[in-house]
Amino acid sequence: MPSSAQSTHPHLGARRRRPRPFAMVIAALVAFVASAPAWPPTAALALPSDHPASYISSPAPGGRLFVGEPASISGGAWNGEAGGIVGVEISLDGGATWQAADLANESWSYSFVPTEPGKILIVSRASTVDVTEVPVSAVAAVVEPDDVFDAHACPCALWFNATDFVMAADPDQQAVELGVRFSADINGFVTGIRFAKPVENTGSHVGRLWGTDGALLAEVAFTDETAEGWQEATFDQPVAVTANTTYIASYYTPTGNYVSTEDYFSSGRDFFSRPLRTAHLSTPGQPYTGAGVYRYGVGGGFPDQTWHDSNYWVSPVFTAS
Repeated sequence: MPSSAQSTHPHLGARRRRPRPFAMVIAALVAFVASAPAWPPTAALALPSDHPASYISSPAPGGRLFVGEPASISGGAWNGEAGGIVGVEISLDGGATWQAADLANESWSYSFVPTEPGKILIVSRASTVDVTEVPVSAVAAVVEPDDVFDAHACPCALWFNATDFVMAADPDQQAVELGVRFSADINGFVTGIRFAKPVENTGSHVGRLWGTDGALLAEVAFTDETAEGWQEATFDQPVAVTANTTYIASYYTPTGNYVSTEDYFSSGRDFFSRPLRTAHLSTPGQPYTGAGVYRYGVGGGFPDQTWHDSNYWVSPVFTAS
């Protein structure tokens, strides 16, 4: 743990000076991302009129499309008052680019012809005259022919919204463990850890998987890292995880300078990428605690502290088989 002269949270440096934008191609973010629920989270069902929301009803997570054959995406949108939605946009690449969907009342659709095999990550966002939705979920579909992804479009990782939130390199230079609470809605295996790295984040990194009781379930040293971008390391043996159980995926950096985004998980907001989702901590009588966690100290350790609902852009790599 840091001495009393040091920061006691991982954003003191960021609050003294403005974080530098982290130049990262969004496509790198979505390279191995997972699918998400085909319905909106329950908390979004009763929204005020200035908070538009949308959902994807088809295809289902893991649904199959085919190269060269017409495909249709459809869903719904609302904002609490009839006629309030004026447009819906669709992204097929996790939020990097957007196209207008056809809107009829509170239903929408989008048609296209897939040109390449592999996974596509579908995100929708609705707009009123004044406000555009901040998406919290995505749906992955697989374009055949494909021999990589299973029925759940896995191997997969958490989907993070890099369209509405800035990935910033925090100037904090203390050794720290950074992680995310997550759960899966099916039994499966965590095969590794991935994290977003700015060029300033040097040194040797270690990925870890934890139970919420602090039990260390697996760890792996990162090798062959690139100077920046998403890094991924695979455990020697996959770790079995149980459906609807919270775990923590983390990595240790000895030099700080990590990627972070404050207020990403504000108000108990979670991000869905079925079968994975982030998992905020809810304690009776206490405010929601965001899914992002950390712990200072040389060598790292079980990350169980939070700061301003921050996201540290860490994810497990998950497979159902």
